[in-house]
Amino acid sequence: MKIERLKKYILPAGLFCAGLIALSALRSTETMAPGAAAGQIQVEVVDGESETPLAGCTVVIPETGGSYVTGEDGKTEAISVPILEDDVYKTILRKPWGEITLLIYRDGYIPYALFHTQIYENTARQGPKIYLFQQDSTGSDQPFTVVEGPQ
Repeated sequence: MKIERLKKYILPAGLFCAGLIALSALRSTETMAPGAAAGQIQVEVVDGESETPLAGCTVVIPETGGSYVTGEDGKTEAISVPILEDDVYKTILRKPWGEITLLIYRDGYIPYALFHTQIYENTARQGPKIYLFQQDSTGSDQPFTVVEGPQ
């Protein structure tokens, strides 16, 4: 019975994540900054209700082409990411940061997408802290989609 309930979430979650990866790969307004600038990020994932660390979560960063897994402390390793320059506002006001996309999922939890995650050159970012909620705990099976605003 429980497996049958999970099956109805697997296909939509997989299609959602695949679509987000494809969308991020097609974003034509971004180019690599001169000199291949980079920063670091260490994502933390916790249970949305208890705030306990979640091990075994998959964190996909389309801009690196990689996926990373959280450890027992709910954190990924420090991940080196490119600083992508946004050409849309380059002539108006250049942003001093790059932006990446984070796609997070774990069996039994609702998938989560964080867009425009800020990365600063030569800086190691601790976080963001991602709150995953168990399927059926929210009354919805729709993925969480969040946009990080500028500081």
